[in-house]
Amino acid sequence: MFRQESEGQERGVSVFDQSVSSGQNLLVIGNYLYHSTTSGLFRYNLTQTNPVRQLLLSITTIRCMTYRDGFIYCSNSALGGSILKYSIANNTYEYLVSGIASSPAGLAFTNSGDLLIVSQIDRKILKYSPGTSTGGSLTTIFSPLPSIPYDIKIDAAGNSYVSFSHYPIIKYSSDFSSFVQAVTPPSMEKSIVTGKQIGRASCRERVFRA
Repeated sequence: MFRQESEGQERGVSVFDQSVSSGQNLLVIGNYLYHSTTSGLFRYNLTQTNPVRQLLLSITTIRCMTYRDGFIYCSNSALGGSILKYSIANNTYEYLVSGIASSPAGLAFTNSGDLLIVSQIDRKILKYSPGTSTGGSLTTIFSPLPSIPYDIKIDAAGNSYVSFSHYPIIKYSSDFSSFVQAVTPPSMEKSIVTGKQIGRASCRERVFRA
């Protein structure tokens, strides 16, 4: 893993961590970088000159991640496809839902607090609505998608942007009643830029700035 200095600092690229295994996803939250790999979920203190990685979870099946209100939410290939909720403050986790036999990938929260999940195998957009102590509900809100989806982002107006494998980025209205082609990246590069969120369709190099 490498770090490139931003403007106002000495420019250049430095080796960040040579020991890290194959990575899936990145999140920047405050002064910490979170990295899901095939060896688990790690954290780095970005205020350190040579950050030392700290193992948080030994779960090796995390795919994409998003952040909300002190928790990291992870799509996970374990338990038949699941969504994991990790508490940063307590270093604990729980499974919100399991048995999503459709390979969950990109995640994003709506303004009302529902979690949207792109489902790759059956090309759907799922919605997880938080419930009571007995759990929440998982429903399909759009199907079928035109190609295999990878990532989803939501803008301030509630519109959803979905990236695909070899297909243009599509913008869906907040209620998914209409959609338009938003971007056709050069050579079908599957990237999304919305506000402070920068994502790549594979979820392998996404950065979220809280």
